[in-house]
Amino acid sequence: MLKYPFSLTLLLGILISGCQPDRQKPLDGRFRAVLTTPGGPLPFWMDFRPAGEKLSLVIRNGEESIEVPEITRKDNDLTIMMPVFDSHFDLTYRHDSLVGFWQNSARGHDYRIPFYAVKDSGSRFAGKPLEPAVDITGRWSVTFVDMDNDTTLAIGEFEQDSATLTGTFLTPTGDYRYLEGRVKGDSMFLSCFDGAHAFLFTALIPNESIMMGKFWSGKHWEESWVAQRNDSARLPDPYELTYIKDGYDGLAFRFPDLDSNMVSLSDDQYRNKVVIVQIMGSWCPNCKDETAFLADYYREHSTGDLKIIALAFEKAKTFKKASRNVARLRDQYRAGYDFLIAGPANKKEAVKKLPMLNHVLSYPTTIFIDKAGNVRKIHTGFSGPATGAPYDQFKREFEEMVGMLLEE
Repeated sequence: MLKYPFSLTLLLGILISGCQPDRQKPLDGRFRAVLTTPGGPLPFWMDFRPAGEKLSLVIRNGEESIEVPEITRKDNDLTIMMPVFDSHFDLTYRHDSLVGFWQNSARGHDYRIPFYAVKDSGSRFAGKPLEPAVDITGRWSVTFVDMDNDTTLAIGEFEQDSATLTGTFLTPTGDYRYLEGRVKGDSMFLSCFDGAHAFLFTALIPNESIMMGKFWSGKHWEESWVAQRNDSARLPDPYELTYIKDGYDGLAFRFPDLDSNMVSLSDDQYRNKVVIVQIMGSWCPNCKDETAFLADYYREHSTGDLKIIALAFEKAKTFKKASRNVARLRDQYRAGYDFLIAGPANKKEAVKKLPMLNHVLSYPTTIFIDKAGNVRKIHTGFSGPATGAPYDQFKREFEEMVGMLLEE
């Protein structure tokens, strides 16, 4: 006869449960998330919180907070769908850590990057802390050199608080959004993850006036870059890069909306109106930022005399999938204006669809049309809220331009 049946039963239960996977173990707190890229660990923050029977997630990059509401959990397996962008995580939760893959379907079904995350509220870039040897706060003139030795001029804007570093890069076609990282000794590290782009920047800082670095985007792109401190650095005028070619009267197009109804700029609903045409894509973070701005502006200033049309050039292979992706972006920002599916996300193809333009240099590109149907201005690229002063300048110019056109 067993002398202590209750204690033995309890012990066996503990041993057996220890060999079984945890069932719905609470997932809560800050995690240091890492994508394993060719350039090295690419970190960002994930904040999990219980929300009733569901789970909430916020991804953080500097001042940016990305709420992620679509999370499916079965036992300790999770699928996390990124809002707006066509990407997701397939993860398993064990012992306060997450492991799995991030898949960016916009780049193909085989575009997967290994991922892990551990509970951590320390430094975004782990490792031995080193006192910064230099403060890189300020404006820098930057030259990127890609894998084909083509160069792109840019501006770096950084703010350093002790070892903590935030900032972004501005280019003629847009900005690199919210970057966050650290300065360690004579090196700097910056990263961001927003569901579409996974960016990693590193650099050596020989002195207070120069940086020499590398840039990786996910697992598919790598560039070198060099920067010199330059408080007066400027980019080309974004209103002079794209224009209507000689021989064309103005802008004209006819594309299907998200319900397959054909829509033309010459339709009655746009005649004698101020029309803003947004060349964009649902896969494009700069386009997301501009859509957020345009949606807010349209809600606050919408009158019968103002119309906005988004021409979406998409990476999805089918019209159905492209429409679904664009609808997610539209619904995310409650954008009350028109969205059309214009074609594939290829700049050469975009020019074929819009042959009156000298080129489509950037997604987004914004075209201002007056009530008489004349193209008055074309703005290439978009400097979003991560850029600070350039974003404020764009908003002022936009409001002045639209206000003037409405009064004519």
